[in-house]
Amino acid sequence: MAGKNSLKVTPIMMGESASYWRLAEFWKLAVTVCISILKPTSKATATRFSIPMWILSSRLPATDSITIFRCYWRPTVILRTGEADMAGRVVTPNPLTREAFAPYGDVIETHDQARVLEINQGYTRRFHDLAKVDVAAQGGRTLINIFRSIPLPSPLLLEVMERHPLSSQAFIPLNQRPYLVAVAAPGELDPREIEVFLAGPHQGVNYHKGTWHHFCLALGEVSDFLVVDRGGEGDNCDEISLSSDQAITINLED
Repeated sequence: MAGKNSLKVTPIMMGESASYWRLAEFWKLAVTVCISILKPTSKATATRFSIPMWILSSRLPATDSITIFRCYWRPTVILRTGEADMAGRVVTPNPLTREAFAPYGDVIETHDQARVLEINQGYTRRFHDLAKVDVAAQGGRTLINIFRSIPLPSPLLLEVMERHPLSSQAFIPLNQRPYLVAVAAPGELDPREIEVFLAGPHQGVNYHKGTWHHFCLALGEVSDFLVVDRGGEGDNCDEISLSSDQAITINLED
């Protein structure tokens, strides 16, 4: 198509203030198409109508409608979700590795650098001392628990972080399923520094004392985790809610 009224359909990502996704990722939602351009002497006008959505994406139902804000010159099409889905930034999780996670705690897994002991007359290999359990502050004692975690709804939005100033906290998956880990360094929380990792079914994590983290992030189905943390006197949980421009939307499509 050519000419001053032609449409340039270009889904784009827009900065830190809002979450904009590719069109194919909105197949479950109505799509708002905002066509914007600068023209000093004219204001955009809006018309709502239904069009065959396969023109834009074969994943979208043919009955959805779009809103077009049309200006005189070549416009750019921005595809976005509704306000409830907006977040400060979109993050694609990185694979969980011991090296990348070291500033926040321990990855609990069998690996070549672990100290391995042959025990039980040679029938058992003990991968020894894989995490630092730290619960002794203010007379604390070790607790062993099972957490049953329900996956967050999609699109997955992180809106809260917590830390345990008196102890470590370890999570070991029991359902052979991957899960997400969101963390930030101890000290004053900077939401821009939150990192997100994709943990494998055979990887546990141990958050060191004071490390900021999201609560359990099961994926796909309800999942159980063996949790090792602290019991005893003292306030051992600080929680911070993230504002709408600090919240994080997780991209699991890539």
